[in-house]
Amino acid sequence: MSGGGKGLVYPLGPEGVHTLLIKVGPDGKYQGREDLLTRANFQRISAGMKRTDVLPVLGPPGRTQEYKLKEETAWEWRFKDGAVERVFVVMFTPQGKWSRRQLRSRRASAAADPAMFQLLRFDIAVTMPRRISSGGGGSRVWQRQPE
Repeated sequence: MSGGGKGLVYPLGPEGVHTLLIKVGPDGKYQGREDLLTRANFQRISAGMKRTDVLPVLGPPGRTQEYKLKEETAWEWRFKDGAVERVFVVMFTPQGKWSRRQLRSRRASAAADPAMFQLLRFDIAVTMPRRISSGGGGSRVWQRQPE
C-alpha cells in the first residue's frame, strides 16, 4: 500500500464470494476496506502476469485445479456480480505465467430449481449405501443398495 500502510487480505470462507482487503495506515489505525473480487480487478489481470502478480490483485484463489494433459493450472474465484454468482478463472502455464482467463456463471443450485432437487433426491435414493449389522460384534459393513 502507498504511504507506508499495509493491507491485510481476508478471503471470506473457502468458497466465499468476497475477499476483503483491510487497509491499515502507518499509524496502525484502520483506514477502510475493499472487496478485491470485482470486475475492475479482473480486468487488471492480463497476459504475462505471474502468480505472484495476481495474488495482490485478487487475493488467494478459492480453488485450484491442475490439468496435467493441458499443462495448465486453474485458479478460481467465486464472486457476486449483482445478484448472480459467477466464477473468474485464470489459467497458468507450468512456468507460472498467465495463459488465459475466463468469466462464467455458476450452475444454479438445487434449491433454486425444484426439478433439479427432485432429480438429485432420486439419485441419492438410488445410490445411498445401507448399513448391515455383521452379527453380534458391533462392527458394521456398508453395502450399496441394489438398483
